[in-house]
Amino acid sequence: MNIDITKKGQTLQLTIQGSIGEKEADILKQRFRENSLDDVNEVILDMDKVTHLGSSGIGKLILIYKDITFKSGQLKLINTPPGIYESLIHIKFDKIFSISKS
Repeated sequence: MNIDITKKGQTLQLTIQGSIGEKEADILKQRFRENSLDDVNEVILDMDKVTHLGSSGIGKLILIYKDITFKSGQLKLINTPPGIYESLIHIKFDKIFSISKS
C-alpha cells in the first residue's frame, strides 16, 4: 500500500493505493496521525486506487472520523471503487461521512 499526503490550506488529503488489510490499516492510522490536525477542518481520502478494504481498514476509517470530528472537521471519501462503495453504503457509513464513488 502507498499513501501520498498533501495539505492545502485547511484540507489534508490522503491518496491511497493498494489493499487495506490489517497491517496496512495500522500504517494508514500511523501516517494520518503523523500530521497535525490543528488547522485542518477537512480530511479527504482518495480511494481511487484501493483494491480491497478489510474490516481493520473500516475500523481505521472510524478512528480517522473520530479524530477529525473532534476538531469539528469533516471526513470525505472520494473516488471510491464500486464494490467498496457499496459495502460502505450497506453498513450505512454514508450517514456519518461523505462517500462518493469513482
